[in-house]
Amino acid sequence: MSKRFICFGDIHFSSINQWNFEAGEHFISWFESHDFGNPEEIEFGFVGDIAERDTNPGNVVDQIDRLFKLCSKKGKHTYIAIGNHDKKLYHDIEQHSLVFLRKYKNISVIEKETVVDTENGFKVLFLPWQRIQGQTLHEYYDSLGDDWTTHHYDALVGHWQIKENTGLAWQQVGVDISRFDATCMCIGHIHNRVRDEYIGSVFPNNIDEYDPNHSRGYKVLNEDRTVIFEELPEFLKYETIEIGTTPIETNKDCAVVYTVKNCVSELEAKEKYPNLLIRGIERETLFGKEKLDVSTDVISNIQVTDPLTALDEMIKEMGLTVSRPVYADLKKLLKPTA
Repeated sequence: MSKRFICFGDIHFSSINQWNFEAGEHFISWFESHDFGNPEEIEFGFVGDIAERDTNPGNVVDQIDRLFKLCSKKGKHTYIAIGNHDKKLYHDIEQHSLVFLRKYKNISVIEKETVVDTENGFKVLFLPWQRIQGQTLHEYYDSLGDDWTTHHYDALVGHWQIKENTGLAWQQVGVDISRFDATCMCIGHIHNRVRDEYIGSVFPNNIDEYDPNHSRGYKVLNEDRTVIFEELPEFLKYETIEIGTTPIETNKDCAVVYTVKNCVSELEAKEKYPNLLIRGIERETLFGKEKLDVSTDVISNIQVTDPLTALDEMIKEMGLTVSRPVYADLKKLLKPTA
């Protein structure tokens, strides 16, 4: 088997909800059991956003540590390009969620533009996410001179949006990849593979990213410089069921999370399906049919008895955002007079 550079997309390890955490566990289990080949012939790359948050609970730190402990055993060297979720300011102090990985001698966390000639002979340009004073990231990378743009690279690993020549205004803001010459482009940050240069996330981070017809995977750059996209198993899937119907069987290697239709409340859904992961319900409300994400939305059973309570219920039901001054003025207007 030839030498290979194997690159993975965004992971977003998280314990914000149970199903994303379980999806992370399934990915680690697959990674541990998968045969990548002779570790001396394997080098790994990651495009960043290893964790969802810059500060993480212990179980997420443990997931990150276990994954990269496996990388250090299954590969000769691992390179991680910082993503925007990996390094942030928290109370004006920069939080670096991957700093503890420096304990591994064969793992490199890359925080600025860097060219690496790997031990196995691959020339890789890393353009990670970074905070640039007085410039946007794409302006900074678009201003890189000939020292960076006149060379051919075997791979380019980055974490940012690619600039498009057409489309909506926000789509035309990004890094101009036409300035860089690389056999294999592994770009993170965008979680679906809307173009070939994006590698995509390891699993969908929310229901909006889920498409059962969309394959997720990783890129393999071979010693002969051919590039292969290898599909990953499904680690997280979203299903919808009608209240009272029998759900599909759960998959021990995949977290299955449900939206329950024609359901009055989260309590009803959980009482009916105590062993299922339930992310949302669909119910009839005063304002028509509405989908609610029970992992974030507040579902109230308070009886409406006065205008102030009605205001609070309307805000919750419709998911409105009301500023404090406006809310205070509304309360004054609705307050019953003696």
